[in-house]
Amino acid sequence: CFQSASASALSKAKNKKSEAQTALDNANADIENIQSQQQELQSQIDALDADLVNIIMNLDILEGELSDKQTELDNVTAQLAQAQEDEQNQYDAMKKRIVYMYENGDDSYIEALVGATDFSDLLNRLEYAQQIYDYDRNLLTQYQETVQQVADLKSQVETEKAELEEVQQSYQEQQASYESMIAEKRASRRSRESGYFGMYAERDSMKQSY
Repeated sequence: CFQSASASALSKAKNKKSEAQTALDNANADIENIQSQQQELQSQIDALDADLVNIIMNLDILEGELSDKQTELDNVTAQLAQAQEDEQNQYDAMKKRIVYMYENGDDSYIEALVGATDFSDLLNRLEYAQQIYDYDRNLLTQYQETVQQVADLKSQVETEKAELEEVQQSYQEQQASYESMIAEKRASRRSRESGYFGMYAERDSMKQSY
């Protein structure tokens, strides 16, 4: 009877030891699994950090390009204002001369007829008046073409600036997205670390009792 009781106690002890070993092995496996997950999380965070750095660098470059483009736009806007002012001044001057010619047309022709020394002189005088008109008209046309060219350039610069702003917005959205993902993964890592430390303590306790 004593031997039977002793064998039973020994069997229970062996079973208890086996269960304790199994629990310890499971705890070690859980810790290794969490360690692997932590390493994977850290790798993801590192990759996201690298991407975020590139995005921030691109944003810095883009901000410089936007600043240059704004300066270009300011210059073109000033050029357009000056070109429009020159066009208006030329138009006003031409209009005054045309009004004067119409208001004094008859007298001018009479003076040309009377004052001319011969037919060739008369043609020269009339041609001179036509040349003044043609000069004014050509100059006004040139000013109008300049205004159109500068206006087209301004429109082009505005379009380029708008495109850069769209790219900037895209980068800013990417930056916000990456920062959110990084914060989420870091929070997950910290949460896992808390469980990780708890498992360490539990495993150490098992070793001591084992």
